[in-house]
Amino acid sequence: RMEQIINFCREPKPLSEIMELIGLKHRENFMNIYINPLIDSGRLGMIDPNHPKSRNQMYVIKEN
Repeated sequence: RMEQIINFCREPKPLSEIMELIGLKHRENFMNIYINPLIDSGRLGMIDPNHPKSRNQMYVIKEN
């Protein structure tokens, strides 16, 4: 599922679209299990890291 998220986020995507892709609905668990580990590993980034809880936040892969 992590690779699926990485492939999907080549363009900035909101959390709701990523969750829909994976088929999960519980936001907190989704963040803890998938999104936060990808951000911590440096594979995924936030469009607006100064406002991580913004309703307009989008996620995109980080280029190496």
